[in-house]
Amino acid sequence: MKFVEFKEEIQKAYAKQFPNSMCNVIIFKGLGRMIAIDCYLAGDKSEFRYGYALNDMFDVGMIIHMPNDFEKEDNLPENLEMNWQHSCVKAKPESKYLAYDAERVSYRKAKGDAHGIIRACNKYFKRLHDTVEKMKQEDKIHPDFVELVNQKVR
Repeated sequence: MKFVEFKEEIQKAYAKQFPNSMCNVIIFKGLGRMIAIDCYLAGDKSEFRYGYALNDMFDVGMIIHMPNDFEKEDNLPENLEMNWQHSCVKAKPESKYLAYDAERVSYRKAKGDAHGIIRACNKYFKRLHDTVEKMKQEDKIHPDFVELVNQKVR
């Protein structure tokens, strides 16, 4: 599977749970190459609080290390390993001295081919959606995000 197909499949998997939200899948070229997957509740930059992605309700990101010469036209290797960099959702704080609490979303390191990684993402995105639904029921949504959650999560 080529990177472009993989990217589309990951974004489709995310859109099943969050159809009006953004999921970026890019090849990061820094000290080596990696595929970076970042998920947001916001649908675009205009919905970020104060215009910053770090202010989004979701703090969800994964990486897949790739060979140093990997380019988007190349086929993905058969043996991939996806690691989570962060996996939580900002929540209403229990203490008045905190800006936010965090609701952790469980995850597992995923290994396999591109199709296996896509299956793992499907499961994770469902867990992420279920976590937000549970937070809504338990009144744990931070006031800054209530309106956006009501628009995006049904």
